[in-house]
Amino acid sequence: MLNRKEPNGLLKYISQIPSEKGIDYWWNERFGSPPLVMMQVDSYGTYKEMVKRGFGYAIIPRVFLQKDDDLFSYDLIFKNGEELKRRTWMLYRKSSLQLASFPSL
Repeated sequence: MLNRKEPNGLLKYISQIPSEKGIDYWWNERFGSPPLVMMQVDSYGTYKEMVKRGFGYAIIPRVFLQKDDDLFSYDLIFKNGEELKRRTWMLYRKSSLQLASFPSL
């Protein structure tokens, strides 16, 4: 975990920033002002299609990219060298383990 001082003197713990705030923090390190237009849609597939059709860029987890998407990707790395990461969980009911062949969890 890397500490970083903000201009206003607040201490940030980069690896503990929730993903949306982490993206905002990364953006503000790189650019002085927010994007001119921002849009939120209901699926990563929609984001990808909008980018493919020339409607700007999208910040999405790499897991949603396929080689045949033919899109350029860029890792979001803070100026201190730490990569923006997001925590991911799998939620399930214990009874669901009987329905599918999950590895032992």
